[in-house]
Amino acid sequence: MIENRTSDEADEAIAAMAGEAFHQAMVRTLDAGISVLVVKKGSLVRVHPDGREEFVKKIARPQRPGIKVTKGIRTAIKWSQTPD
Repeated sequence: MIENRTSDEADEAIAAMAGEAFHQAMVRTLDAGISVLVVKKGSLVRVHPDGREEFVKKIARPQRPGIKVTKGIRTAIKWSQTPD
């Protein structure tokens, strides 16, 4: 499994497993006759069980904090909530 891998290898393995699990869940949902929502090229798209794709709406690009990340370096991030 993942126990004997380096941190980078483990991260890649976990990402691959998550991607496969998502794909399997999407296929099972479509096979059950239920449509699913996916993001494609900045748009929210409804995929129907018959394979049709229906544009729902344009979505904003996610805002990412301005934190530079260096591979192999761990960084602690202190989050604070501000009242709305």
